[in-house]
Amino acid sequence: MKKAEIKNLAKMVDNLKKMGAIKDAETKKVLVPHAEILKSTMQSLVRVDSGRLRNAIKVFREDDPNYKKTVVVGVDLTPDGKGTMTIAALANINEYGTTPVRKSKKGKLLRFQDESGQWVSAYEVMGIPAKPFIRPAIDMTRDRLSKGITDDLIKIINTKAKKYNLK
Repeated sequence: MKKAEIKNLAKMVDNLKKMGAIKDAETKKVLVPHAEILKSTMQSLVRVDSGRLRNAIKVFREDDPNYKKTVVVGVDLTPDGKGTMTIAALANINEYGTTPVRKSKKGKLLRFQDESGQWVSAYEVMGIPAKPFIRPAIDMTRDRLSKGITDDLIKIINTKAKKYNLK
């Protein structure tokens, strides 16, 4: 088995100490534009009726001291006062769908009134099919975001290295 050898490790460690850590603001400056790409992809995939759910997809810049270098892309669950469903329910239904609402027993027809007041007969009242937008957006952008974030962080490191004349 071959052994890995790192030459000038002590010099590299000293150089990294001189450069210092990447600041929180620098990290967020890198993460936010890439988070916007994920947000746009999610918005393009979501089922749109009223636009409430699409408009609730946002980039959150975490201010929690435990997550200083964190940016979250997701659905803003703040009630918007519109419609009969919460944003959380809309997001869940879109991502996972629903089961059939009612199924007849013993092959008998169900009889009920629809939204317009018309009487309808059916053997099954269908649920809403899933139309995922979160997982597919992540899958579609993962490689691009990973490369972009890595490249941008390397640029910051190279800039710091030049500032301190490090090679």
